[in-house]
Amino acid sequence: MRALENFDLLWDELFPLEQARLIKLLVQRVEVHPDKVRISLRPVGMAGMLHEIMPDVRVTGGMPHEDAPVTIEIPVLFKRRGGRKYITAPDGSDLCAPKAPKFENNMMRAVIRGHEFQDMLDADPSLTIMKLARQEKLDHGYVAKAVRMTQLAPDIIEAVLTGRQPRTLTLSDLMRPFPNGWNEQRRHFGV
Repeated sequence: MRALENFDLLWDELFPLEQARLIKLLVQRVEVHPDKVRISLRPVGMAGMLHEIMPDVRVTGGMPHEDAPVTIEIPVLFKRRGGRKYITAPDGSDLCAPKAPKFENNMMRAVIRGHEFQDMLDADPSLTIMKLARQEKLDHGYVAKAVRMTQLAPDIIEAVLTGRQPRTLTLSDLMRPFPNGWNEQRRHFGV
């Protein structure tokens, strides 16, 4: 099964027509439910694909019957963002890691500004969030929420700054109240 360990690398090398052919060979049916996705796979198609990838492999115990599919159920949650629906794991985390980073400038700016604001507050003990907001000509609620982002788990901050945050995570999510504990934050934001 070593050939399947790096299947994602092989998949990226295939032409779209080859990808479509493999999908038709493997997948018999996909059912989308409010809380799960059920995928029925063709065992004969899986055996055929394995034979194409690894011609020396022999199927023992007889050939599987196409009328007996292998079914996989994946628990999911649907989230909306920007008018689009995204499928996530029930805890809100991405089911698939995105291949390319997706930089959300507004999110990055808010995290960076939160740290800048916190540095200013630390440097001047007489400075309050209200005074800082007036000084920066910003709403005090925004300043307070941006400063709160300095309490995010380091890996969540890193994910935002490197564009590797979950696709469903928005600036609004970060601005709303969130748990204090880092593990709870990870579950809360799906990181």
